[in-house]
Amino acid sequence: MDHVERNSPGNMKSPGQTYAVDKFAFPITILVISCFVALGVAFIELDHPFTLATFSRALYSDEAFYSDGARNFLIFGQWSFPYDYAHWPAAPLLTAIRIPAFALFGVSLETARITSMAFGFIGCLAFYATVRTHLRPVIAAALTIAGAVTFSFATYARSALADPTATALALVALLIYVRFSGQKWAVPTSLLFGFLAFFAKSYFVTAFLAIIALWTIDILVRPILDRAEISYRRIFTFFFSMLSIGAVYVSYHILFSEIVAEWSSSTLDNKLGHMHPITIFIYELRALKALPFTTKTHVFLLAIAVAVVFYLFSRLRPGKLSAIVNDWRQLSRAELAYVVWLCAGLAFLSLLKLQKEHYFFFLIFPICFLGASALVRLVPERLTLPAVMLLVVGHIAVQAPLYAQWWTRSPNNALFEGSRTVAGIIDNADPRNQVPVIGSMAATISFFSDRILAVEAAWMPNRKDLCAAVEHWRPPFHVATFFPKSQSYGMLDNVAGCNVVRSTEQVVDISLLPIRGDRLVLTRLYFHDE
Repeated sequence: MDHVERNSPGNMKSPGQTYAVDKFAFPITILVISCFVALGVAFIELDHPFTLATFSRALYSDEAFYSDGARNFLIFGQWSFPYDYAHWPAAPLLTAIRIPAFALFGVSLETARITSMAFGFIGCLAFYATVRTHLRPVIAAALTIAGAVTFSFATYARSALADPTATALALVALLIYVRFSGQKWAVPTSLLFGFLAFFAKSYFVTAFLAIIALWTIDILVRPILDRAEISYRRIFTFFFSMLSIGAVYVSYHILFSEIVAEWSSSTLDNKLGHMHPITIFIYELRALKALPFTTKTHVFLLAIAVAVVFYLFSRLRPGKLSAIVNDWRQLSRAELAYVVWLCAGLAFLSLLKLQKEHYFFFLIFPICFLGASALVRLVPERLTLPAVMLLVVGHIAVQAPLYAQWWTRSPNNALFEGSRTVAGIIDNADPRNQVPVIGSMAATISFFSDRILAVEAAWMPNRKDLCAAVEHWRPPFHVATFFPKSQSYGMLDNVAGCNVVRSTEQVVDISLLPIRGDRLVLTRLYFHDE
């Protein structure tokens, strides 16, 4: 039987009381989310609203980076190539998912984006089913819709990044923990989905650790606090599941040791900050400051802040401190699950010196739920539904101007059109079946030609490795997106400085986003023996 907390604050009813509106909650949720997915597919080539949703430059090229492993496998029969920086070790499951998708629907960024939308839809359903255990269906529906229409969610969920897929898998893992904890299969299945979230994007190790912590609390801590009988069957299942998952992880590292080691050495030093308490504290403050702007959940964050302040005033007084442990024990499973995940995610962000906007993507749904749940605990029961609905309406009102600004300006699909143009130029200029192209945008333009082999240059650890790649592949072209005052300007200089290169010649310069001056530039490389 499903684990549903009928006595949670938002689920309480008087004897014989029914809510007719609750019957339509789930169908309405499905309808609204389906409409958003349909809109995403209809405008699949529309570039992301960079100046609104994010100031991160990652979306220009990361979508292709996370898909080129699957593309290379299908087109060239290899996962990676010599001197090419492979991104898929950070998201191996994403590559495994996109291989059959590309095989069925064709190798393209459109297909990659649609797979993310599909998982975004699954994540929304998992969120609804989880919240439904703690709050009324109509409130669960309102929160799910609020999360789905959040501007950051709507824009990132239609991207080919790994975050939407990993978030959906984590939400399914939490759903199993919350709703099906009494089932024999719940522990291994929940742990498996948490591990798959980590395998879809490496920083979702926080979701996996949150799931482990939740089951540890459920299997070991709660029985001790409640002086109940400990289930040794569940303990055995838990540890056996962990050992099995650990064996899979070790096997993966052994099979792909060189590529994983190369990825780790190039990435961890670049993203992890100094492990000093003061530095971590500063990064945490920076993450908290960015939280409302990157998640676009100002109203729900305000509700959480009010609830926290109220709690501190009511509990942190002499004679009240002993109630804190009992307060935690009174949290519903859904509240506990999302609190642990939220805290684990924020703790992880405090370790990063690079806190890109899409790293906050997974926080949108936990913030929406915990904001509403905090409000429900503050207001009288008869005001629960109006209060939450007012919260949701306020949240949507904050999102409306962002959508208006996005849709009232000229649609921008310069990245797709520019990439098509560049790929066409390369196809016409080089008759070979496999044309190596080096540069930070090589992976993106390769999706517009079956003959282009992308050699990633942006992540080369030093100029020596970059020149080794140039000498090995002798690419006829270098392609990059140039951002004003960024290191992209120096990348071509490094390539031109390699001993094997005689000269360079600019072929085409395409404006991508005039408001910021971003440009897609294709350069012809000439070698000394040509």
